[in-house]
Amino acid sequence: MADNVDDFVAGWVSGAVATLATQPFDMAVTRMQATTHQPGPTLASLRSLMRLDGASLGAAWRGVGPLLLGTPFNNALIFVGYGSGKRFSETGDETPNSLLPVFIGGCVGGFAQSFLASPVELIKVRLQLAEPGGGGGGGRGLAAAGALVKELAAAGHSHTLPPLLSQGLAATIARDVVPHGVWFASYEVAKTALAPPRPIAASAEAPDPQAPDPPLSTGRQLAAGASAAVAAWAVGYPFDIVKTRCQASSSSEGFLAATRQLWREGGVAAMYSGFGLKMCRAVPMSAIGFLVYEHVYATCRRLRGADGE
Repeated sequence: MADNVDDFVAGWVSGAVATLATQPFDMAVTRMQATTHQPGPTLASLRSLMRLDGASLGAAWRGVGPLLLGTPFNNALIFVGYGSGKRFSETGDETPNSLLPVFIGGCVGGFAQSFLASPVELIKVRLQLAEPGGGGGGGRGLAAAGALVKELAAAGHSHTLPPLLSQGLAATIARDVVPHGVWFASYEVAKTALAPPRPIAASAEAPDPQAPDPPLSTGRQLAAGASAAVAAWAVGYPFDIVKTRCQASSSSEGFLAATRQLWREGGVAAMYSGFGLKMCRAVPMSAIGFLVYEHVYATCRRLRGADGE
C-alpha cells in the first residue's frame, strides 16, 4: 500500500511538471487535429497555428487550467498501475522480470484514468479552439471559458450534461489503454538496454544476475522516457485525432463516424497528420515525466525509510 502511495505522489508531481513544460505544443497539436488534413511541414504548421493568437505568451498556455486539474491525477493513476505491475514482475515466482505485468498495469491505469481524462480534455479542446477575436489571448481565453460555462449550464438544465461530458470517451479509451501498456513496457526495455553493465565483484568472474541494475545517468534516463513516447504514440496517435474531432464537433459525432471521416480524408497519412508536432510535445513530456517520477518516487521511499526493504 505504501508503495502505491509513493507511485501516486510521484505520478502526480511528474504529471504537473511535464504538463506545464510542454503546454504550448499541446495547443498547436489540438488546432491541427481539429482541422481537415492538410499535408505540410511540422514547423511551418506550428508557426501558422501560433500566429492565430499572436505572440502572446499567455495564449500559448491557454487550456492549461483544466489540464492541471486533471492530468496530474490521471498521471498518478497510471503510475500506480505501472508501479504495481513492475513490482509484480520483479517479485513474481512464475514470471520474474516479465514485461507482461508492466504492460497490463499500464493498460489498467490507462483505462481507469480515461473516464476523468475525457471530460477534462473536452473542456481543454473547446478552450483551445476558441475563435480569434475580442482582444488579446487572455481576453479571448476568458471569453471562451465563459461561453463554455454557459454551454455546460444549459446542458445541465436540459439533462444532457452527462452525454456532453462523455463526448469522445470511446476514442479516449482506445487512445489510453493499449498505448499506455506499450509506453511502460517500452520504457522498461529502454532502461534495460541503456543500463551500464553491472559491476563485477573481486571474488567473482561475472556480474551477479540478481544484483540490482546500476542507476541510469540523467541523460540515459531522459533517453529511455523519450523512446517510450515514440513507441506509445505510434500505436495510439490515430485515436488521439479521432478524440479531438469528436470533442471539437458540435454534433456529438460518434467514434466510428469520426474514424471513417478521417480515413476518407487521406488514409494512413490523415491518421498520422501532425504526428511530428505531437512528438515535439510527447517526447519531452515523457522524458521529463519519467525523470521526475523516478526522483520523486525515490525521495518518497527515502523519507519513509523503505530503501533497505
